[in-house]
Amino acid sequence: MTTSVHPTMNPALYRLDVEWRTLNHRPACLRQASTWELVPNPASLDELVRAISRGNGTDEVLRRLVALSSNDDLAARVVMQRMLPGLVRLAVRWKHRMGTWTDAFDEVLAAGWLVVRTTGDDARPQLAARLLRAIEYQAFVRAARRAMVSVHIDMTYMAACEWTDSLTDLADLVSAAHRVLNDRDRRLMQLLLHERTPPEMAAELGVSIRTVTNHRHELVRRLQDVAFSA
Repeated sequence: MTTSVHPTMNPALYRLDVEWRTLNHRPACLRQASTWELVPNPASLDELVRAISRGNGTDEVLRRLVALSSNDDLAARVVMQRMLPGLVRLAVRWKHRMGTWTDAFDEVLAAGWLVVRTTGDDARPQLAARLLRAIEYQAFVRAARRAMVSVHIDMTYMAACEWTDSLTDLADLVSAAHRVLNDRDRRLMQLLLHERTPPEMAAELGVSIRTVTNHRHELVRRLQDVAFSA
């Protein structure tokens, strides 16, 4: 549902708030939401959020919306709005490991989009709770379990291969990964190595900060695949 977030707080949370206020009553969005046949003639997207938040049939409505999210950006955005309080709690829980709450929330947000867009039709009970567990695993636990041979790229820098103290191995890894990296990957990696901030990277690449975050996670996965196959 619509909340009020001060612009001096977490930038990602503020952007989500502004975005939601823009979408919430937009006629085109409401027409699209009506085609889902989950809430009759919704007057706002908040009605969809309420429909998947509490009450009888919540899991069924959420299940259908998550299933739509695989190919429907607006459906995924409604699910993310429903999950937002839980995502904030996850960021608070993991902020000490990540350094700051902002860094933790950025990780949670990127993982949230990935999980919501890839879950598909899941009819098991307590879907919201299971989505949160999957997001937590994707954002924090999965990376930790692969730390011995993982490439972890922070929002402002890249460090690789914790089994070595030498930057030579990082160079070797990047060289091996060259064949699987496209021009966008290489440019992003350069910016990360030069410790650019997310807003700086977004401005230079001409994309949103969310897109930078998503591209960063894609780059991590590609480099991890190379590391594991080496």
